[in-house]
Amino acid sequence: MKNDADSLGLDSKAISALPIINKFIKRIELKELLSKYLPSKKNQKLSHADAILLFVRNILIEREPLYKLSEWAAHPVLIA
Repeated sequence: MKNDADSLGLDSKAISALPIINKFIKRIELKELLSKYLPSKKNQKLSHADAILLFVRNILIEREPLYKLSEWAAHPVLIA
């Protein structure tokens, strides 16, 4: 007879601080504040506010060098 403990498995996943940081950024309305004082042009791929928020997230999470920032920012969850 098979033991119940043998049929159980552990699935662990690592998550970063990104959900907490995004919640805090949203709560203090940082994107709206930056957008108010740093208007962007319509033909930009990324607004000034979004670019600054990427730098903030990068500094708080991983502190990647600037030359690697484009690779780091390629993750779609970083722009919220």
